[in-house]
Amino acid sequence: MRTYSSNLSNENQISRLRRNLFLYLRYWKYFLISMIVFLLLAHLYLKYTTPQFISSVKLLVHNENGGSQLTEEAIFNDLGFDPGTQNTENELEILKSSYLMADVVKKLGLQYVTLKKGYVRNVDLYNDGPVQVLNWSPVATPSKSVSFEIYSPRGSSEYEIKYQQKKIKAQFGSPLRLPEGNLTLVRKMDFTENEIKDIVFQIHDVESMASSLASRVSASTVGKRSTILQVSITDIHPQRSKEVLNELMSAYDVSQINDKNRILKNTLTFLDERIDLLTGEVKEVDGDVQRFKSSNKITDLSSEGNLIMQEANTYSKTLTEITVQEEILNNISANLSRNSNDFEFVPTNSGLTNLTLNQLLESFNQLLLEREKIRTNLGASHPNNAIVAQQLANLRLNIMENISSIRNDIKINKNILQSKESALTGKLSSLPLRERQLIEIQRQQNIKQNLYNYLLQKREETALRLAVTVSNSRIVEPAKIGKKFKPKPNYIWILAIFSGFLIPLLAVRIFLFFVDTIRSEEDLFPLTNVPIIGSIALSKNKNTVVVHDNNRSPIAEMFRLIRANFQFIGQGTNNKTILLTSSTSGEGKSFISINFGLTLALAGKKVCLIELDMRKPKFLNYLGLKQPESKGITEYLIKDTIDWQSVVSPTDLHPYLSCALCGIIPPNPSELLLSDKLVQLIEKLKEHFDYIIIDTPPVGMVSDALLLTKLADTTFYIVRQEKTLKSQLRIINELSEQSKLPRPYIIFNGIKYNKRGYRYGYGYGYGYGYYDESMTKN
Repeated sequence: MRTYSSNLSNENQISRLRRNLFLYLRYWKYFLISMIVFLLLAHLYLKYTTPQFISSVKLLVHNENGGSQLTEEAIFNDLGFDPGTQNTENELEILKSSYLMADVVKKLGLQYVTLKKGYVRNVDLYNDGPVQVLNWSPVATPSKSVSFEIYSPRGSSEYEIKYQQKKIKAQFGSPLRLPEGNLTLVRKMDFTENEIKDIVFQIHDVESMASSLASRVSASTVGKRSTILQVSITDIHPQRSKEVLNELMSAYDVSQINDKNRILKNTLTFLDERIDLLTGEVKEVDGDVQRFKSSNKITDLSSEGNLIMQEANTYSKTLTEITVQEEILNNISANLSRNSNDFEFVPTNSGLTNLTLNQLLESFNQLLLEREKIRTNLGASHPNNAIVAQQLANLRLNIMENISSIRNDIKINKNILQSKESALTGKLSSLPLRERQLIEIQRQQNIKQNLYNYLLQKREETALRLAVTVSNSRIVEPAKIGKKFKPKPNYIWILAIFSGFLIPLLAVRIFLFFVDTIRSEEDLFPLTNVPIIGSIALSKNKNTVVVHDNNRSPIAEMFRLIRANFQFIGQGTNNKTILLTSSTSGEGKSFISINFGLTLALAGKKVCLIELDMRKPKFLNYLGLKQPESKGITEYLIKDTIDWQSVVSPTDLHPYLSCALCGIIPPNPSELLLSDKLVQLIEKLKEHFDYIIIDTPPVGMVSDALLLTKLADTTFYIVRQEKTLKSQLRIINELSEQSKLPRPYIIFNGIKYNKRGYRYGYGYGYGYGYYDESMTKN
């Protein structure tokens, strides 16, 4: 049982899918038109859309601890050079900054744009334009771009511009006065003999152009742990994308070098100030030595004096170095204390021997550089500013603590040296007075000279570092001419094909969702499994009877086709009683009952029409009859004195067509239909007639039809075009699935007419088309 149910369910699903397919195929014209429209739009889009090109460059950013490659800076490591750690994320933002791009705009002259007018869009000529700017002197920073159309005849030195609906004549090489400033244009040599026309020249603000270009720059690392950055830019001109990237890399290198040189220049300034101060002191003490020797007739010291002098020079040299370091520490401490909120660069490589302090100072200067980059390129409100400021504050405290510790060490060393110098004082007392005086003067000379030489050495080292400063980055893969990446033809064509299919599919789906009535046989296929035995056209004829002998009208032929299909139903079985019902009133049950009965009668069959729609009988009016003298079915079922022959009466339509009218409208039709006399009546009629057609009320409104199903052999369920709701087909589906209707078949009624004729089909695959000039188009 489960296998059988599963197979049956699969068959139903396949049947439902097939019917859905047929439903959508009905609208194949709309799908075809939609596909053509979208393909045409795709063609126009690819033809007239401005293409976008992308160019990329790979940049290696050196890390302090990363990599083992030899660079120019490695040669000068003995000078204490420390490049510092790079913040990759900050470098990515700097490369995308408009501040850096502004240098590129100025260098390449990108604020000047030359366009060639086109029918659909203008073409950017970039460097291929016929004119170039020799000088542009704006009156003030322009708030908007300057744009004008330029024209010049072939070989002429004059040109004419159309600016703000005015025509202004000017000469190449001469200034042209505009409200925004003075402009001097020159004609390129390649265009001397060419006519200049349909050219639009634009002058933009450098900052706005830099912002526009920077917004099209993207930068990212090639890997999570890699310091290689990939920088790309999109542009409508392939050559410009390459040149902008290459110039951006040059501007970035210059920016890196300038940042490094700021620290070295600050150190160099400090050393120059100290050297200038010592120069006068050294000259003064040298003069004292010369004057003392000249006045006292002394040329040299004794051997004992030389020994004491050499020992004193050793102590003096060490004391000088300690003194220099103490002065540097005092200078750094004063600098950090004086600028506790807005720090300045501190001197490095100036003679400090403490490695820890040197590293702290290098880190401090590197953080200052990062802060300057962030403020300049990203703005003062960038969140990284607060992070760097906190790091600087913490590092400042560490430096101050380290300086305090070094000062204590220096103080101890000075005390030791001073005690040793005191011992020399006793030795000096044994020498003659003039020799002792000369030794003291020479000691001061040596101290000043040693300090002066020491500062000169550090100055040369700093100047050397300044001369060999290089950037912390190098280009791994230079930019090339941009490749076209947008629009992508394959993507556009695929999108057009999918849109051309999906949009009409969605439109049809929405249309079918909101249109709740049955509009065609195709609408029936996905909604019901009940077979369609035939279709009936809509007639504007006021006469209810449309079937006559020798009548070949389309609607008469439709009834004959239903008759033909009916002959195949239940062959070899008793199939004499036909029950007609529908979902609601007005779907044509009585109309079909009369004309189908007449169609059977024309075939030589005896037919009896039974009007059991006791709530709203229509046979009397439809057949054009007067109130009969015989009694109706209601009287027959109520009174026992009335026999069945008195209920049945012939009609004027055909000798073989009889009818049993309802009679009076009873107050309790449902109870009357349960009478045994009705069963007896049907049995009697079967004995005397070939077919019995029972007209019943709508099964979707009352239950009368269901009470009569045991009397019928076949059920015709009437569905009318644009009358029956799709939701009402659930009624026939449920009744069919529950076997409450005997042999249910659908007749599709009220098909509208067009000049190509009616199209209709039925369960056995027959189909015809007719055109009747006598029928009025609905």
